[in-house]
Amino acid sequence: LNVIKLNSIRVASVLLLVAFFYDIFFVFVTPLLTKGAQSIMITVATSGGPPKADPSWCEKYPRDADCQGGDPLPMLLTVPRIEDYAGGSSLLGLGDIVLPGLLLSF
Repeated sequence: LNVIKLNSIRVASVLLLVAFFYDIFFVFVTPLLTKGAQSIMITVATSGGPPKADPSWCEKYPRDADCQGGDPLPMLLTVPRIEDYAGGSSLLGLGDIVLPGLLLSF
């Protein structure tokens, strides 16, 4: 964040707002537009998407091939959900950290 400096808070705010709507579109709207009803952003970030098998099957047989998801990209943080009984996790991209940081460092 020391290397990149924005000229005005208006530019930082517009950049953050555009990135917000970009995320909403590619995570929540693209499943409505694609044939397989899959989010393009999640599929790309997880290198193939989440496991294809039923979660209850994967709980019993976690080493099954259909229970293995793709390898996440290096710029993707996987944050475990504390209260999730199935042991799920949330995805946090590098842009979700850097862009708000640009606004805060202004």
